[in-house]
Amino acid sequence: MTTDGELVSKAPFVLRVRSEAIIPSVVIEQTPSFPVVPGQQVLVHVVATGGAPIETLRLTVDGVPVALDERGRARVTVTAPGKLALVAEAIDADGNRGTMTSTIKVRDPQDTLAPVVSLAATLLGATVAAPLAIGGTIADSNLDSWRLEISE
Repeated sequence: MTTDGELVSKAPFVLRVRSEAIIPSVVIEQTPSFPVVPGQQVLVHVVATGGAPIETLRLTVDGVPVALDERGRARVTVTAPGKLALVAEAIDADGNRGTMTSTIKVRDPQDTLAPVVSLAATLLGATVAAPLAIGGTIADSNLDSWRLEISE
């Protein structure tokens, strides 16, 4: 409430009180969101919200700072198959920092073959009655992840 001695003015406001800081929430959006090919551009959009106004947004791609436009966007042109690490950081007016990580996946369009899997020859036809270390390799230029499962 404010007054000049004669007139009174009132305005509503919200006061939030917490015992711990509100860390900014950061989101990284990618378009397209699926694996791309070398030479393709990815639009990376960094969005952040917090208890105080966001003053700084930063983005790094494989550790290299990338400039964001006024809407928190950057265009990243990928050059080689693999994965690029994205790290976004937001700093609010109170100095609180929030981060998020993501990955741009870049596939090799020349790879049309299935992954090559090789297990230790001693396992072929063996009966396993106790825990056993399994040696082997798996190779593919577009390999994102793999899992070894047992079947009967």
